[in-house]
Amino acid sequence: MPYLNWIVLALWLIMLFAGAKVMKRGQWNGEALSFSHTKAILGFCAIGVIIHHCAEKTSAYWLPSYAYTPGLEWFTDMGFLLVALFFFYSGYGLYQSLKTKKNSLQFFFAKRYTPLIFAYFATLPFFILLMKIYKVRGIHPLFWSPHSWYIFAILYFYLVFWLGFRFFKNENTAILICTLGTVAWILICIIMDLGLWWHNTCHLFVIGIVFSKYEKKILSALRKIFFILIPPCVILTAAGLLMSRYIGLIMMLGYMMSSVTFVLLIILISMKVKIGNPVLRFYGKMTLELYLAHGIFSELFSRNVIAEYAISKCHIKNIALYLVTVIVCGTLAAYPLSIINQRIKKSLLNRLTRDHR
Repeated sequence: MPYLNWIVLALWLIMLFAGAKVMKRGQWNGEALSFSHTKAILGFCAIGVIIHHCAEKTSAYWLPSYAYTPGLEWFTDMGFLLVALFFFYSGYGLYQSLKTKKNSLQFFFAKRYTPLIFAYFATLPFFILLMKIYKVRGIHPLFWSPHSWYIFAILYFYLVFWLGFRFFKNENTAILICTLGTVAWILICIIMDLGLWWHNTCHLFVIGIVFSKYEKKILSALRKIFFILIPPCVILTAAGLLMSRYIGLIMMLGYMMSSVTFVLLIILISMKVKIGNPVLRFYGKMTLELYLAHGIFSELFSRNVIAEYAISKCHIKNIALYLVTVIVCGTLAAYPLSIINQRIKKSLLNRLTRDHR
C-alpha cells in the first residue's frame, strides 16, 4: 500500500488535534502541563508506540527482503521520541506531586510500583505461552516481554527519585542524586549491552524534574521567544533523527539532541493549542496497560513471534489490517486490565491508610 504512511500519519494527527482549541494571539494555554492535558498527549503517544512497533515488525529498513513490507517505514525511527515524552512527564509529574501534595512520598512504592508490577505480571504469561507454543528458546527472562524494558527503567527511576527526595532536604542535592542515578543507569545499560533504547532518552526524566522546579521561569522565558524556537526545534529534531542512523558518538548525539528538542516542541505546541477529545482521554487512562498488552498481538499477528525462526500461524499479511488488528486487540485487552489495576491500587492504598491511622 504505497499511501499507507500518509493515511496512518493523517489519522494519527487527526486523533491528536480533533477538538483542539487554538489560543488567540497573546493568549496561552494555562493547562499546557496539567495532568489531564499531559494524559491526553500520552494517549496519542501510546497509539504512536503501537504504530512504531508494528512498523518494526513489517517495514523496518533492517529487515531481510522476505520479511519487509512497505507501508509503515516512516514510523520505524520515531519510537524513542515518544518514549522521551513518557520519561519527561514522569519526572515532571513526580516533582509536581512533591510540590503540591502533602506527604506525597507516603506510600510512594504502593502508589507507583503497584500498577507497573501488576500490569507486567498480568501480561507476561501470554508472552511465555507464545514462546512455548512456537518453541522459542534461549531468550533471557528480561526480554520475555519484548517491550518491558521501559517498566524496568521507570521502576529504577522512581527508586532514584525516592532516594533523592526522601533522604536529602536540599532539593538541589536531591536532583543531583537523580542525575547521578541517570548516569549510573546509562553506564549499567552500556556495560550490560542492553541496547540503545534502554538508555537513549532517560535523561528526559531529570530534565522533567528540573523543568517542574523552575516551571514558571521557564514558561515565562518560552513565551518571549515562542515563535523563534519552533523552527530550530523542528530542524534539530529532524537532524537528530538522521544522525541516529549513524554509529558511535554521532548516533548518541542525535538521540540526545532530538529527544530534547522534540519534547520542547510538544511543550511549545501545548502552550498554544489546548488538546483533548474523548479518544485521547480514553487512551490516556491506560497507557501503561496498552503499552504492555499490545505487544502480545503485534507478535502473534506478525510474520514471526519474538524470534526470527518462529513463524506465526496467525500472520496477517495485509499491513493495514495488521495494524488495525493490533490496535483493536490491544485496546480490548488493556481496558479491563486498567480497570482491575486501578481497583487493586485503590484497595491497597485504602488499606495502608487505615493501618497508618
